[in-house]
This record gives sequence, C-alpha cells and structure tokens, in this order.
Amino acid sequence: MQKPRVLYFGTPDFSAKFLKKILDDKNMPIEIAGVVTQKDKKVGRKQEIKESSVKKLAKSKSISLYYDFSYGKF
Repeated sequence: MQKPRVLYFGTPDFSAKFLKKILDDKNMPIEIAGVVTQKDKKVGRKQEIKESSVKKLAKSKSISLYYDFSYGKF
C-alpha cells in the first residue's frame, strides 16, 4: 500500500523538530511531499536575512518548498 503524500505547514523551531521526527521515523504512515513555510525574514540589528529552521531542514532533505502567502493569493 502506498503512503499518502501530505504537505507539512510550519515555520518555528519546534515545527522543524517535529518535521525531523516525521522524516526519521520509517514507520510513519505518510510521506512528506512538500513543506509550506514563511519567506526568509530580516532579523537583528544588521537586518540579515535568515531562513526558518523548517526551510533549512527541507532543503537538506531535498523536499519541495512552498511559501505562505498569508496576505495574498497562492
């Protein structure tokens, strides 16, 4: 039986920890088809652009990335 493919939605650090557990558990009855997260943001005094923890993890596992456009249409 083929595992259902799902999109994972998340941005904060705790979401990345949860996503990692899902990806590492080979008995999980789902497959992560893609990740929806917020766009990179400027942080700190120098306003350097920072990727979310979820985005970094998805990129490291070669998972498709989509961005949350809360203020407009997809």
